[in-house]
Amino acid sequence: MKTGRHAYKVKVIFLILFTFTACTHNKKVSELNTIPSTPQPSSTAEDDYVLHAGDKLEIKFYNVPELDEEVNIRPDGKISLQLIDDVKAVGLTTSELDKILTQKYAKNIKEPEITIIVRTFSTQNVYIGGEVNSPQLIKLHENLTALQAIYMAEGFKETGGLSNVLILRNSGSQKPEIVKIDMKRVMKNKEKDVYLKPYDIVYVPKTPIAKADKFVDQYINQIIPRNIGVGFGFVYDLNRPEAEGARPIIETP
Repeated sequence: MKTGRHAYKVKVIFLILFTFTACTHNKKVSELNTIPSTPQPSSTAEDDYVLHAGDKLEIKFYNVPELDEEVNIRPDGKISLQLIDDVKAVGLTTSELDKILTQKYAKNIKEPEITIIVRTFSTQNVYIGGEVNSPQLIKLHENLTALQAIYMAEGFKETGGLSNVLILRNSGSQKPEIVKIDMKRVMKNKEKDVYLKPYDIVYVPKTPIAKADKFVDQYINQIIPRNIGVGFGFVYDLNRPEAEGARPIIETP
């Protein structure tokens, strides 16, 4: 039989874990799944976007609207435009392509001003995972933000750590770029949302409370015999080796 001092320590552990568990279940799903009225992404959708075959582009010319047109990037990576030869677009960012087109059209137009808009992306996806209700691949479309994608995955679970949402992004190297977002602040319009890029992975981690619940399930609930209907008003010996066939020692306060 363990000393009263040991029993008191175990009681304290149970009380702390019970408090954590109660806090988790008191959270309302509606509070976690409130979409802000006006998302404010941190950058435009085309900033540094690398073009792919199959992307549909709108090319607009300031003061020369007759040259405006929409083109698809061909499988060979090129686009065809009026007045100039084919231009390779795959692998370039929109700003880089803009610069090349401006230089080429300068031979035919005085001080050309060109705008490039990605109207549709090729069959590119982003993955939404972690503590969301329906982890899945989502087809990337224009101006898709991290929060919008999470709601397309049916929103956050109660166990979702909204303050530490991560975006893993292809940086062109072996290590991905990691972007951290506080979605609680985003949903209150106190922080800007982030536009997603092709093949981004949006990951919602577990809250510390959820991890505490997992600890209770794995290391406490599974030790207590299921035929004993008790709450937290008991103490048992955590150190007694189950491998020896010993049953938990139950002591009433």
